[in-house]
Amino acid sequence: CVEQSSAENPANYVVTDAAGPHTIVSVTRRADGRSVVVCVAPPVAGQFTVVASNIGECCPGRSIGTSTNSGHVLGLLNTDIGWVGDPAPPGTAFTCGGDVIEVTAGGSDIWGNDDHSHFVYTTRCGDFDMKVQLTRLDPLNRWAKAGLDARISLAAGSPHIMSVFTPFGTVPPGQGDVGYDGIDAGIRTSLNGGTGSWGGMGPPVLSAGKNWMRLVRRGDQFLAYHGSDGENWILHADSGSSLCGGVPGTLLVGLNTTSHNNGNATTAIYEHFTLSPQGVCPSPCGSLSIALPPGQLNRPGDVVISW
Repeated sequence: CVEQSSAENPANYVVTDAAGPHTIVSVTRRADGRSVVVCVAPPVAGQFTVVASNIGECCPGRSIGTSTNSGHVLGLLNTDIGWVGDPAPPGTAFTCGGDVIEVTAGGSDIWGNDDHSHFVYTTRCGDFDMKVQLTRLDPLNRWAKAGLDARISLAAGSPHIMSVFTPFGTVPPGQGDVGYDGIDAGIRTSLNGGTGSWGGMGPPVLSAGKNWMRLVRRGDQFLAYHGSDGENWILHADSGSSLCGGVPGTLLVGLNTTSHNNGNATTAIYEHFTLSPQGVCPSPCGSLSIALPPGQLNRPGDVVISW
């Protein structure tokens, strides 16, 4: 572990990107005692380098010396979804090395008429292919959830479509094993409307540490898959044509987590998160018809475009 006073001294860090060095606003040692959160201004962009020096070890008299490492900005945002008091405690998202995202989240659920969770996200217009491996989800409740979500907005009752894992491992005493090591695929099609299932599988699905999830958008069709290696996929949900014409071009997409035990936080660890590059924004769903109004044939006038 690292000694707190030296680990939290801003003078011991230099953070540089293509624009040059950034001001170190604050440094906070995390609860694991081995990592810190460095707040810089302005935010870094693209590739960056961190140099840490004069950091002491917990063992008195020992210094880690100087260490240099580099990384890249993932371009993700994170926020609680819900309202004051739910989720509680406030959620967090932390990444070290860029390939592992650790999320802590309270919240009563991601289901029903409104969601209460911590969301790590970006925007995507049009088709996308989103994949992630979930290697940890603490079973604060048998229906704790962690996985992939696509939402219209950050409102608690926003329409959305998700595919998530429920906990693997031992569930709390007295809760049985319903939801344990399974998949939930939920959809809400109207603001503050109810949530229904669009697929999913019950327990057991996969062993802990081998759980991969994939959510794909093709026009207004969504498909959800799971797998054990990130390459071979099993389809467990397909929206078909049921959403045709009802999905905005731009959605908020990413990782959504809830403890289903508000007041207590679960920890989810996501690895190897990938999102396909931004493509062409979609055309409206359905067949296209272009015609001249009656009486306007072969002379100037309005053109009617309909779907």
